[in-house]
Amino acid sequence: MMPGMGGGLSITDPFIYSLFRHSLFGQFLWILGLSAALVMLAGVVRGRGNMVTEVDPPVRSYVAWIFGGLWLVDGILQFQRSMPLGLSSEVVTPANEGSPSWLHSLVGVFVDMWNRHPLDMASATAWIQVGIGLLLLVARGRVRRFGALVSVAWGLVIWSIGNSCGGIFSPTASILLGWPGAIFFYLLAGLWLLVPGATFRKHFSRVTSRVLAALCLGGAIIQCMPSHGFWRPGVSNSLTQMGVGMAHSAQPSWLAALIIHVSNWFGEQPALWNVVIVEWLLLCALGLWRHGGGNKVWPYRLLIGGAVAGWVLVQDLGIFGGLSTDMNSLLPLAVLAWCAAPGRQRSAAIQLPLASNIRRVVGTLLGAVGLSAVAVASCCMGLALFSTAAEPVLFLAQNGEMTVTNNLAPPFQLTDVNGSSYTMGSHRDRWTVVTFLDPQCCVASERVFSELATLEKSLGAHSRLDVVAVDANPFAQESRSVRNFLQRTHTTQVGRMHVVTGSVSNLSYILPSYGYLINTNPHARTSIAEISLFFVDPTGVVRVIISDNPLGGPAYAASAQTVLVHALEVAGYR
Repeated sequence: MMPGMGGGLSITDPFIYSLFRHSLFGQFLWILGLSAALVMLAGVVRGRGNMVTEVDPPVRSYVAWIFGGLWLVDGILQFQRSMPLGLSSEVVTPANEGSPSWLHSLVGVFVDMWNRHPLDMASATAWIQVGIGLLLLVARGRVRRFGALVSVAWGLVIWSIGNSCGGIFSPTASILLGWPGAIFFYLLAGLWLLVPGATFRKHFSRVTSRVLAALCLGGAIIQCMPSHGFWRPGVSNSLTQMGVGMAHSAQPSWLAALIIHVSNWFGEQPALWNVVIVEWLLLCALGLWRHGGGNKVWPYRLLIGGAVAGWVLVQDLGIFGGLSTDMNSLLPLAVLAWCAAPGRQRSAAIQLPLASNIRRVVGTLLGAVGLSAVAVASCCMGLALFSTAAEPVLFLAQNGEMTVTNNLAPPFQLTDVNGSSYTMGSHRDRWTVVTFLDPQCCVASERVFSELATLEKSLGAHSRLDVVAVDANPFAQESRSVRNFLQRTHTTQVGRMHVVTGSVSNLSYILPSYGYLINTNPHARTSIAEISLFFVDPTGVVRVIISDNPLGGPAYAASAQTVLVHALEVAGYR
């Protein structure tokens, strides 16, 4: 009878991905149902009279369409298989490095909430962003304005928590490395889509140009700071490190080679290239500030050209690697500069090739899907945040699935810390969880025993569960080692929690019968290679085996509780 083998935490685990797709599809069905209801409601409202829709300035339609498309792409990127487990650990947490304590704590709370419900949170995030994209792309008037409002609200959450305020506290912040965050430009676009048309016509070009000028000036100052690493030669150059890291992502080989070649330039001539970057930013800042809203086009062309070049050659298009959440910052910056450029305000009204009735039908259908996606995903996210039970995903990704068996539990007789005898199989009216721990291993064994203590406590005063932890370390069989272990886990040897020990000869028989080999090396870090839990029913039959190689943190502990409770149910506990 061999314990189940845990495969170690994998953010691309196929089983977890199948659960993620199931979650996405489940929310999609709700979206379709609500969309049908909204379409019927729209038909009733339209049948009662003509709806007056505000005519947007042409350039505002450009802003809505382009940023709607970017939101839609971002939502599709959230469908990547590594998002449920990888977003918090590989994207959000690294971006939080160097942040002040208040922001670090805020992001930590979010990471814990995400890790407790990674499937629901990842699915809801994807559908919210798809919904925002559809609303900005196809809706008009109040519905588009609602989409803009949602984009601002959701963008603030992403910018402050997901991007750690756009990386403004990062020790290597640079406008080429993503500062002040792609979502900052989404926020700016969303705010412009909320203002009345007259205000947009009067102020959009000038105010947007001034904001971009201020960003360019700030970017030039940051680029000059020696501590940010842009003057350093070789592989220590921040831009070189960025390029090498991006080039190792899965992408076309010609693009990876180009990125590595360009990143080597920065390391070979850091002073030259950094001066060029700083001068580009300063010229853009000066030109946009002086000629913002005027007729000079060179500042906009200079900014757009440099931003697009940086987006391709430094930011590597921002879509590779399996954990990309957006197309990075330089593309939306270039889009805003293009929209604010002279002549865009005087563009003629946009004539779409489709007939008006077809546009109305398509707009109604896709607008209903967008509204439904935002509504359903927001509800799912809210329910997840207020749920007391965590998803089992984190535990399953670390340890693999449980094994269902039907084998008799090998009996044994050992002694607890108080000198009392405990005989496995003598409590025929109770369920039993048997595990093998090392009292001198101060991490994994303590975490597992704490998980089991929490499980036993959650069953209440009428619990019919015994927890039996066998001391599997042949060199730590004395009572003192067990007492110290119980003190470290804040557990007492009372009632239904048993830590039992025995002689080396007893262990030599018991451990192999449960699939373990006894470790006789006194210098080994731990006496057992991995920890397994055996769920035994009142008839003495092992019904479920679970591997438990515990991670730290409350999110994993909560995920473990969900799995342990389910394992008890599978074992027949009622």
